[in-house]
Amino acid sequence: MLVDVAIVVLAYRAALPLRFAGFAGEPSSITPEIIRYWLDSWRYFIPGIVLIHLIVNAWAGMYSRLWRFASAPDVLIIAQAWLMATVPIILLDLVWQAEIR
Repeated sequence: MLVDVAIVVLAYRAALPLRFAGFAGEPSSITPEIIRYWLDSWRYFIPGIVLIHLIVNAWAGMYSRLWRFASAPDVLIIAQAWLMATVPIILLDLVWQAEIR
């Protein structure tokens, strides 16, 4: 589980520079305030995101298996866990309308 926590945190942190809500195409519009806003938001939301991923992985049965090789049914379980964790996070992102200061 600790490995999953590290993977989720690193994946979301690595994806953060790509997020910037449309600012990625205009480097001159990325101000230090915007970067600070996104980093503060990331720090605020990452514990909940990690918790969602861990709960969904446990629900999907990813922690009750011995993983040596992944078969096609195992890949489906991984995809199901990813989808079931991503949908609520996307919905929360869409609902949480915040203004960039």
